[in-house]
Amino acid sequence: MQHIVRINTRVLVPPQAIRIETTRSSGPGGQNVNKLSTKVKIYIHLASILGLTKEESTRLFKRLSGKISLKGEVLIVSQRTRSQLKNIEDAKEKVITLITKSIASTKIRIPTSVSANASHRRIQAKKLRSEIKKGRSAKNWD
Repeated sequence: MQHIVRINTRVLVPPQAIRIETTRSSGPGGQNVNKLSTKVKIYIHLASILGLTKEESTRLFKRLSGKISLKGEVLIVSQRTRSQLKNIEDAKEKVITLITKSIASTKIRIPTSVSANASHRRIQAKKLRSEIKKGRSAKNWD
């Protein structure tokens, strides 16, 4: 069974980079759990992904560094449903989401300063709070 995972119009994971294993799932399911292998483990060999630019490849390996095995693979597991085919589709969606988020460039934050109006409101709120607390005291502060 050939499995190709298309990440976007340019990037795809070829069948040679995908290894699928099925095992018995845990959790509820009655006899289904005891006799059918519905849990799906998909291993993706990251170096075999096609269509990545040099920068995207670097970001991918950097962001997934804690999840990469010694073989250069990332493991995706799905046992959400009681159907093996649905779990395969769910795992493929997880692969697409993981790789898409990993290769996306981060937006550069432009630091801003506090507006004069916001600073004025903050100081007024502090003064009001100070007056409330002074009013609780028996001492005359003036």
